[in-house]
Amino acid sequence: MTRGLLPGMLLALLALTGSACAGRSLSGTPVVAPQPGATPAPAASPTATPDAQVVARVRAAVEGFDPIEEATFHELNMLALERADMAATLAPYLEEPDSGRRFAAIYLLALVADTPEEIEALKVALDDPVFSYRVVAAGSLAGLGVVEALPVLVEAVGSDALLPYSEFNEPVDALAREALEAYTGQTFATAEEWRAWWERVKDTVHWDGTRYVAD
Repeated sequence: MTRGLLPGMLLALLALTGSACAGRSLSGTPVVAPQPGATPAPAASPTATPDAQVVARVRAAVEGFDPIEEATFHELNMLALERADMAATLAPYLEEPDSGRRFAAIYLLALVADTPEEIEALKVALDDPVFSYRVVAAGSLAGLGVVEALPVLVEAVGSDALLPYSEFNEPVDALAREALEAYTGQTFATAEEWRAWWERVKDTVHWDGTRYVAD
């Protein structure tokens, strides 16, 4: 598996922080937006178990998350560089009543999801009570072959909802359209057309390893 976020969507997510790293990759190199239909570059597979120090950092970052503090976003972004499976550590936070902690866990999982365990953990967020959180999760999962992410993205097309904690009021619509166009090869102008497409293909659509196709 490769990590699910397109570089362009990663840019959109990093724009949430309003930090100096917005517009750059987690490694500090410039992010280049992909052409429609582009496949994300393969990422190194994470190790099976994070060490105790990483687990402690993850817990501290999620539990101490404060959207007005740039440093808390920075720590989540730095943790995304760790090649460790974070599913077991982050999964309990997806059930948190505190929406900030839930977002922090979803955000980090969306950046790192790669292993089957991480993907299964992030799928829980497709049912999050906050719509924009669901869209963030779906934007990652769509690139990992999770068909259940598609109706969330289709619902987001044309929505007035904003990405959570977006400094520049980035709409969920933009992220949803980018993901759908890249991973389905379809391009529609209106939300109605996307919904009609989903109704046509929802019973037969599947992931062929690079994009979604319908029988």
